[in-house]
Amino acid sequence: MWSQLFYAVIKGPLWGYGWNQVSVAQVSVTLTYPVGMPTEHSHNILLDFLVWNGPVIGGMLIVFSTGGLIWLGLRVRTIEGVLALVAGGALITHGMLEYPLEYAFFLLPLGLILGAVSKECSAKIIVRIPKWFSGGLTVLAVAVMALVWSEYRVIEDSHRQMRFENARLAEWQGGGATPEVLILTQLREYLRFARTFPHPDMSDEELEWMRKVAYRYPYPSSIYRYALASGLNGKTQQARDHLRILQSLHGNVLYREGLGVMRGLVATYPQLGDVVSGMPD
Repeated sequence: MWSQLFYAVIKGPLWGYGWNQVSVAQVSVTLTYPVGMPTEHSHNILLDFLVWNGPVIGGMLIVFSTGGLIWLGLRVRTIEGVLALVAGGALITHGMLEYPLEYAFFLLPLGLILGAVSKECSAKIIVRIPKWFSGGLTVLAVAVMALVWSEYRVIEDSHRQMRFENARLAEWQGGGATPEVLILTQLREYLRFARTFPHPDMSDEELEWMRKVAYRYPYPSSIYRYALASGLNGKTQQARDHLRILQSLHGNVLYREGLGVMRGLVATYPQLGDVVSGMPD
C-alpha cells in the first residue's frame, strides 16, 4: 500500500490531492498500480503529508517537523522534559504505522506535550494577549464545535432515513432530502450521491461530481454507481475502467456481482452492451 501511495505522489498533482484525500490518490492510480487494499489513510503520517500536500509542501512539512523535534531533543534539560518527549515520541512512532493522529484524543495530548517541552526549551519571551482576543477565540472555538456537533446530528439522522428508504421501510425522498450544512459538506455530498440514481442524459458536471464523491468514498456501491452512470451516458471506456477499479479494490466477487447487474440492464439500456462486451467474468 505504501509503495502504491508513493507512486500516487510521484504521478499526482504537484500540490497534492488535498487533506484527508488518500482514497482519491489511491483510486487515481489503481489501474496502473493495483493494490487490493482500499484505504482512506496511508498508516504513516509522513506519507500522509506527501499525499495531502504534494512533494513540495509535504516535503517542507516533513523537514520542519523533523527539525523541530531534533531541536527539542537537543535542548531539553529536565527529567520531566525527557519523559514528555518520550511520550510524544511514542505517539509519533504509532503514527508511522497507524493513524492515531487523526483523532483528537491523541492529537491534542501530543500538542500539549510538545508545547510544554517547547516552553521549557525556548527563550523566556512574554507576549501579552488581550483578554478580549483570547475570550473571543474561545467563544469562536466553542461555536465551531457546537456547529460541527449539530451538523453531524443532522447528517446522522439523514443517513438513518436513507437506510430506511433503502430497506423500503420509508418513502423515498430523493437527493433533495439531503440537509444543507456549512462544515461537513463531504458527508452531505456522499448522502446526496447515495440518493442519486444514475440515468441517461446526465450532464458532464453531474458525472464529474459523481466521480469526485466516488473517489473520496470508494466503497463498492460508489464505484459501481459511477461506472453505471458513465455507461448510461456514453462514456464506455470510463465505465469499463471503473469496473476494473472495482475489481482491483474490492475483489472478483463484488466485480462479478456488479457486472451481472449491468448485464441485466442491457435490455433496458442498450448502450450498456458496449460496456459489458468483452469484460472478463
